[in-house]
Amino acid sequence: MLSLKPETLFKLEQQFWRLAGLWPGAAKRRLWLSQPVAQTSAQKQFLAVCIMVRNEAPYMAEWIEFHRMMGVNHFFIYDNGSNDGTVELLSSYVDDGLVTLVHWADFLKGWEGVAGTNGRTQKLAMLHCIANFGHLVEWMAFIDADEFLFPTTAGSVAEVLREYEDIDSLSVYWHMFGTSGHVRKPAGLVTENYTQRLRQPRASCKHLSRVKTIVRPSAVRGVHNTHVFILRHGYPESWTEHRQRIGHADHRLATRSTDVLRINHYYSKSLAEYRERRSVPSVGHRSDFRGDDQLLKLIESDAVSDITIQRFVPALRSRLGDGSQDGNVVSMIGPKNMSQEQ
Repeated sequence: MLSLKPETLFKLEQQFWRLAGLWPGAAKRRLWLSQPVAQTSAQKQFLAVCIMVRNEAPYMAEWIEFHRMMGVNHFFIYDNGSNDGTVELLSSYVDDGLVTLVHWADFLKGWEGVAGTNGRTQKLAMLHCIANFGHLVEWMAFIDADEFLFPTTAGSVAEVLREYEDIDSLSVYWHMFGTSGHVRKPAGLVTENYTQRLRQPRASCKHLSRVKTIVRPSAVRGVHNTHVFILRHGYPESWTEHRQRIGHADHRLATRSTDVLRINHYYSKSLAEYRERRSVPSVGHRSDFRGDDQLLKLIESDAVSDITIQRFVPALRSRLGDGSQDGNVVSMIGPKNMSQEQ
């Protein structure tokens, strides 16, 4: 009997539905691992975060310290050509073993034709992180520097994840925050300054109600997009906090819930910062709906106050003041060479 690999079956199915005019994407946009990452047990960290950044120096300390409070043991940070001091700021975290820094723009030099645009640079970084570091952690979250992942009522994300031992992938929905009336960058923390978010996403705009995913690297077979992974059976799939399977349609309002976990997506920050960021040509990202301000207008068209995250602010301020560090040492020796010191 002929036996085909799951990814082969999935690609054949894609081709069938594309010919029928019903499939919502092209096979060439997905990135595959030839085999699952190696299984390890004794030395695994419980929770890590993988992120790609570019020129985030003013915000990185707050973002890192906040997620340390959420139970993150390690950060795999892919720098995509920062020139604002981001790399220098991260050096102390690297020295203390909390951050593994990958100079991603340098890594991709000469591979521009492969990396391309349309978000593929970030998807390649995600796949690289899974393949090189996935065996070191039980769970790995994939979020951005303008996204803060936290529990609605529990004490930490790590605490919540222990209730989901039965699934391979847990997706968390956004709350979209706009300028909160700030024309210029205000002093203080992002988590304090931006309190106005969109009340309710619209079904007509999927970009207002998307997810980011916390996944078991050992289950990943490929990257569907920056929101959902292809898992063991060869399909893009994940589960919500209420254990509803969402597949590739991660933005559906019918499954949306932020009762347990949520992500505050600080989409614009101040108006001046938003316009400055949009004026700079992106590196390895597509030009899309965000270029004409339409999404920001939608966010601010029906805004409500939301200070749920601010229960963590006093402890966050304390962490930013004392500068204490923790975490095991994980150093990047080369693209596929990893060492861990206990």
